[in-house]
Amino acid sequence: MLYNALKNLIVNNRYEKEDMKNKLDIFLNLDRITLEQYTELYALANPEINIPAEEPIEGETP
Repeated sequence: MLYNALKNLIVNNRYEKEDMKNKLDIFLNLDRITLEQYTELYALANPEINIPAEEPIEGETP
């Protein structure tokens, strides 16, 4: 539920970048959002930052 609310704010451009960065950091540290959700929301809130996709671990199929 928190993830959806944060995504809605970001998609509708109803946030300040620095404030959202801080909120995302806090919510991640408090286990309110997952690392995957954090990564997605952070990338949406900061489109100028190119976050590379995770490299598959050797021996794993992508």
